[in-house]
Amino acid sequence: MALDIIHGDCMDILPTLEAGSVDCILTDPPYGLPEYEPPSWHRNNSGTCTNVTEEGWDVFSTAWIPHAARVLKPNGSALVFCRVDDVGCVRNALSGAGIPTRHVLAWVKTTPVPRGCRPVYQSAFECIVWNARPNAWFDRPPDGRDRWNVIEGTTVRGKIERTGHPTQKPEWLIERLMRRHVPPGGTVLDPFLGSGTTLAVAARLGMNGIGIEREERYIAIAEARVEAVQQQLRLTMD
Repeated sequence: MALDIIHGDCMDILPTLEAGSVDCILTDPPYGLPEYEPPSWHRNNSGTCTNVTEEGWDVFSTAWIPHAARVLKPNGSALVFCRVDDVGCVRNALSGAGIPTRHVLAWVKTTPVPRGCRPVYQSAFECIVWNARPNAWFDRPPDGRDRWNVIEGTTVRGKIERTGHPTQKPEWLIERLMRRHVPPGGTVLDPFLGSGTTLAVAARLGMNGIGIEREERYIAIAEARVEAVQQQLRLTMD
């Protein structure tokens, strides 16, 4: 089992990875976070981006996809978290990179983040775009709720799992997606690793993984999480 955590920008790292070497791209690109916006972009007092065209955002938010697609196997798949507004551009970018459109999943949060008194709806779901090449691995679940494209469940559970990352995804959700779309012993790629959830889950499932993260503070957290899982597995085997 190989788990590689790489410190750097995915736009620089992805071109250096071996072509056709991963079974699945599973990632949560940073959307809606000011620190990931180009310097010429800024938010006004209402929190809305200004000086941004839809076309400009589409290009910026999907520029990594052709590089990641090159690393994907001929029978690989991609699962990308995104806002509902971005579903179209993400699907088109993946398809344009040779990963055909399959479906869109919805993660419905049973414990969404409160929005206070602002006159807006509380955001209680996120989209997961699923594109896949022919003969991609899919562990078909039995009939029932597991077959639905709507997945219900909590956000990050408790202080033990929480890392402080602003958009951290819960381990149960990532595990469910990986069990369905990554073959046993396969390799998952996360170009936006964050605090390491994807690789921590890969370690627990006995899968291989490559994670790329540009923020040094999250690299340390990711490494610690993976090491904690591996240590627990060693204790279990002893």
